[in-house]
Amino acid sequence: GVFEQLTNNLKKRHNVHQDLNTMILHGGVPIEPQIAQLADYSRFGQTLDVCIATPGRLVDILTYYDDGENTSTRDAAMERRLLQAFEKYGDDVSLETLQKLGLDEISSQVDSSDDGRAILNTMLDGLQYLVLDEADRLLGNGFQTELDAVMDLMPTAGDWTSEHDDDDDDDSNSKSEIPAIWLFSATFPKAIEPRLDHVLKRLGATKSPVRVKCSNSDRLLSEDIPVSSSLQKRLERSTTVTSASNFQQIGPASTIQLRTIRLEKPARTQALRKLLEEDYRYEWDRVLVFVATRYASEHVSRKLRRAGIRCSELHGKLDQDARMRRLRDLKSGKIRVLLSTDVASRGIDISGLSAVVNYDLPRSTSDFVHRIGRTGRAGKEGIAVTFVTPADEAHMDLIEQRHLTTPTEREVLKGFEPNEERWKIQAEGARISAPGALHSPRGLVHDRMFGGVKGRRKSKKDRLREQAAAKAAAQRRT
Repeated sequence: GVFEQLTNNLKKRHNVHQDLNTMILHGGVPIEPQIAQLADYSRFGQTLDVCIATPGRLVDILTYYDDGENTSTRDAAMERRLLQAFEKYGDDVSLETLQKLGLDEISSQVDSSDDGRAILNTMLDGLQYLVLDEADRLLGNGFQTELDAVMDLMPTAGDWTSEHDDDDDDDSNSKSEIPAIWLFSATFPKAIEPRLDHVLKRLGATKSPVRVKCSNSDRLLSEDIPVSSSLQKRLERSTTVTSASNFQQIGPASTIQLRTIRLEKPARTQALRKLLEEDYRYEWDRVLVFVATRYASEHVSRKLRRAGIRCSELHGKLDQDARMRRLRDLKSGKIRVLLSTDVASRGIDISGLSAVVNYDLPRSTSDFVHRIGRTGRAGKEGIAVTFVTPADEAHMDLIEQRHLTTPTEREVLKGFEPNEERWKIQAEGARISAPGALHSPRGLVHDRMFGGVKGRRKSKKDRLREQAAAKAAAQRRT
């Protein structure tokens, strides 16, 4: 995945005469081997240069044995080295072998109290660079708890020193310099800027940040999206972010060809088959299809396999090994189609991916940008096909309004022409009804007047999303 890609790139670009000790920490795999690798670094007196980690797993490792006793870490270190001895030497394990493995020194070693995790703490205390990839996601509400936990393990603002501190001050000499903070993302909505302001102040950032924006000429930046009055007030209080210097570069039009196909919901699987077997039979050798749910990925995948199309599914219920295996199958051409939830919308680099198909639209408009960005990478051409049903039309209008300079033409696939009268009724119903809401047997008109099924009324977020979609649809009609 992205972790292995980053590690390989670091080794290729770094000075070949200097080895980097790197560590990859992520969930979906057992935690014990990762702790064992840290313990080995500590045992041989090595330092950790680069750590590529998800926030949750980093915190898990640093707090794994925090049960109030040190015996658990010593037991873990003893067990690990005993297993190494028997695996390497079999039943012929002598006292000399045990001494070589350091089993007689477990109780007195530095790593006996933390099983090697001290080198992670040392790295955080002397951190030089902090990089947040997919920063919009890490700074969102979904990762707030994990990211706050990571920052709690790092020095606070008063523990860092800056270039303005007096070099002769003994207290400042004992401090580490404020790390350089880098944030990367294909989308950077204004809604996360107050959170970013808090994070930068928490880490002790004293300089105004520098914002570098790169965009294709046919794409919109997040600055072009209007914000609510309440968010605007929060942005005005975000002094660190609002003082940023801005540098912008607009490049040529995107190399991704966008196609938007209008069709009714039951026709999507057959339409996908037509694209794969007829329209792009030879052009599409590897295709990534995005669906909304795990059930949809498995259901559509079974139908395609019955039609003789080599495919598999990728979703959050799979462990990390299964995910990596299926991604390798797609990269190598063992399978032609991978049905995926948004677990693969970010951080996945498949060189030469022919096409992306949005079988279902993403709930978040920014995820549309991340999805289609899986193809047409590194200047190569790609194609992104989006299926739009009557219920999705208003949401597609909103995606185009926020991220595209000009809306894509809504085309109809031959043999899959929708019933226009039914389309109009369903599309209008979707604009005035929250997706997934339940209605009483008396109908939508009654429920709009008297509130509908108790406990299933529209949330504030649904109402705001509905208003934004209606506004986008109105502008499109004009």
